[in-house]
Amino acid sequence: MNRAILGSATLVLLLAASGSVAQEAQEKADGAVDCSAFRKEEYGYLVTKTTRIATPQLDVTVPKGMPIRRGQKEAAVQGQNLADLIDQNCAG
Repeated sequence: MNRAILGSATLVLLLAASGSVAQEAQEKADGAVDCSAFRKEEYGYLVTKTTRIATPQLDVTVPKGMPIRRGQKEAAVQGQNLADLIDQNCAG
């Protein structure tokens, strides 16, 4: 009987630990920019697959094929230039 209780307690601890790891991974993913979803162009970026940009001040889904421009026709959402945001989060 003690072995069954110990086994159950161990299982509960493992499930709790895996849940907190999954939550941390989701929080990190929420603040990330999927750099593979953008192709650098002369005017800025082209979105190659529908993706989500989630930063502390901004949470937006950008559709595949959307141009993200710089300059006069810049793509700005909630006062943030998306091209600058991608530059800050993606090297090269």
